[in-house]
Amino acid sequence: MYGRLAAIALGSRTAIRVLQKRHVHEVFDRKLKRLQRERAARNFDEGYYFLHKEVANRLCERLQDIPRALETALDVGCGYGHVRAALSDFPGIKRVVETDISESCVRTTLDRCQSLSDGIETIGIVSDEEFLPFQQHSFDMAISCLSMHWINDLPGFLAQLNRVLKPDGLFLGAMFGGDSLHELRVCLQLAEEQVHGGVSPRVSPFVQTSDVGSVLSRGGFKLTTIDTDRFTVKFEDMFQLLRFLKATGENNANCLRGGYFGKKAFQLASELYRQQYSDNEGHIFASIHVVYMIGWSPHPNQQQPKKRGSAQFSLKDLGNVGENTKPNMSP
Repeated sequence: MYGRLAAIALGSRTAIRVLQKRHVHEVFDRKLKRLQRERAARNFDEGYYFLHKEVANRLCERLQDIPRALETALDVGCGYGHVRAALSDFPGIKRVVETDISESCVRTTLDRCQSLSDGIETIGIVSDEEFLPFQQHSFDMAISCLSMHWINDLPGFLAQLNRVLKPDGLFLGAMFGGDSLHELRVCLQLAEEQVHGGVSPRVSPFVQTSDVGSVLSRGGFKLTTIDTDRFTVKFEDMFQLLRFLKATGENNANCLRGGYFGKKAFQLASELYRQQYSDNEGHIFASIHVVYMIGWSPHPNQQQPKKRGSAQFSLKDLGNVGENTKPNMSP
């Protein structure tokens, strides 16, 4: 693994590019994902980002329950600046570092936050999220919103976040997961099978909610919390859904993705989608499953689990509580 740093002047703000090589098993084509995000950022249209904005706001709302100041924050996979905008509501934050694999995403984020008058210092760094170029214990808080579902090594990524967080530092994360886009997946598979006689991955895989807790633990986080949201988004037809995914940089980047699909297969998939997943008005719908997570980097003063065998009562005794307790008949 090696790295190269190059500074990019962006007016009064600064971005640093980090280029690195690695040799790991890949599920997602990170080079393709960078190109997709570059294209989306260069053609940025806020109208497509209603879901990203909503998820960023809901994720950052969790900071309202944190009683202490978190002055330095790292926004990993900053995308198009929705987390940075949401952080304006929290005056205790003094500095935010924005990182993304796409230079255009970083530039878009920095350009958008110039209109914010919150006094938060903002720095941009162009870097693959899978390689964080920061020293140990650099940040009070790290946030990753709708970027982790494109990372190949989630436990390794979380371990890096753990390293750059200060002891008892906060991690907030949100990612697409579960059965997101299962309607699109089913219809593309059925159409490809009928037209081409086989199937290939046309929709990228997503992590299951039941696996997120163990992944956070493998990354070294403590006191973890996980919850989910389900969104149902309506579109005129399947092709509008595909345009939405492309415009937001969320189109397929599976390393095993298929090649030629063809007009005939697309038309059949669109017909199947409308037949199986549409409302009375003819609009098709897409299910989006978002997994939110909270974790803390280790600290000696954190609440610790009791040692095995230290309990003084057994849960089996709970059923006998009512039987052994006589009602108080005193006047």
